[in-house]
This record gives sequence, C-alpha cells and structure tokens, in this order.
Amino acid sequence: MEAKLPNLISHKRILEDTTYDDYIYLRFQTKKPYIIDDVLDMLENDAHLYLAYHLVASDSLCGRQCLAAFAHPDNMRMYQFNVFSDGDNKVTEVHVKLYETLEIYFATIIGENADMASQGMFKRVMSDEKILRIALSCSD
Repeated sequence: MEAKLPNLISHKRILEDTTYDDYIYLRFQTKKPYIIDDVLDMLENDAHLYLAYHLVASDSLCGRQCLAAFAHPDNMRMYQFNVFSDGDNKVTEVHVKLYETLEIYFATIIGENADMASQGMFKRVMSDEKILRIALSCSD
C-alpha cells in the first residue's frame, strides 16, 4: 500500500521551510482547525503512517496533546509529522521533517519518544523495539 500525504497539509499553506544538515523542516498551517482525534485518523488511516506517540502534555508544553507519526521508508519517503493541539484540542499547524538517511530518521524518532516521555503521559507510544524492527525491515 502506497503512503500518501494526508489532506491535512498543502504546499499552498506552508509557513516555514528550513534546511538543516540532517533533515528539512516544514511548518504548515491547516486549512481549518481540526480536532486532534481527526488528525490522528488522517495520519494513521488515510496516510498509513505509524504512530510514534500520542501524548497528553503537561500544561507548560505544546498545548493539551501531541502526536508524532512517521512513514515506512519502503516507498523512499522518510518523513515525520508532529502535531500539537491547543487547549481546545484543535490543531492549526503541522510540522514535517524530511530525512535522507535511515540512520538519522530512526534515531530521531527513538530519541524524540524518549524526550517526550518526561513531558506528560502517553496515551499510546511505539516501543523502541518495534521502531527498530521497522528500521531493520528496510535494510534487507
């Protein structure tokens, strides 16, 4: 099954694009505010992304909830979505990172999961072992 970008983002609504050594960072404004559960459905079901985590954040962090999802790189697409809701659980921006190497891609996903663990309570989180199994399946 081919991964596709969710309807959540459009190149016409890009707010920021920055190139770093290891990835390209893109920030998009959504077409309208979305409820975070609808965004989760778009990422998992419509775009066929893996959910790295769904976090209920502390009050001082990014709003009420945070999501991170990533594509299986078999389709030669290595991108990660990060979504943050406001106090009303509405999403108005989407952050995307595009990677060129498997090593940096999966190390970043695992590292971010570990970093976020202290920022609130996970509703769902993918284990490092499962992330590594996905990574190893790409190097065959």
